[in-house]
Amino acid sequence: MNEKLQGFLREGMKKYREAHQTLQFFEKKVESIIRDTLEKKDNWDTFVLAERKDAIEISSGDNKIWGKYIHGIAEGSITIGRKKHDAKIEVGLCWGRPHRGKSDIIFAGFFEGPKALLNFECKDPRILSSSWYGKTFLYRELEPDYDLVDNLPKDMNLLLDVLQKQIPSREV
Repeated sequence: MNEKLQGFLREGMKKYREAHQTLQFFEKKVESIIRDTLEKKDNWDTFVLAERKDAIEISSGDNKIWGKYIHGIAEGSITIGRKKHDAKIEVGLCWGRPHRGKSDIIFAGFFEGPKALLNFECKDPRILSSSWYGKTFLYRELEPDYDLVDNLPKDMNLLLDVLQKQIPSREV
């Protein structure tokens, strides 16, 4: 093992616990912002949030598709025409999406729901969209100096509002 790597590992042993605790604290605060945004959203339009304590699920992880992510899933229903459908809306952040140029993003999409809602084309100039695995996700790329505290709730609400405009008023 070379000296540079040995020095790195020695320093890592000294700082690992504090760095890990800092990361856990950061993740909990981001989860809290996501939960608060979903719970406080008052203009869900045609999506009706389920009236259960567990209607909003917050989690984080790391995988080959998303990279590192923290997201919330809101369970509820959507009425299209006269028919009520179960639906789940997902919103969150991900860092380093391996299959999409490793950009860091805020995203929103229908996690589950009527098939007509899962794959659509978004034409809002403020938002990017991408379809993969039969679903469309709306997103905004994050700048390195992005202010989570001030901008995350506003940006998530914008994505959710644009997402809801994709819900057709009649059965498709």
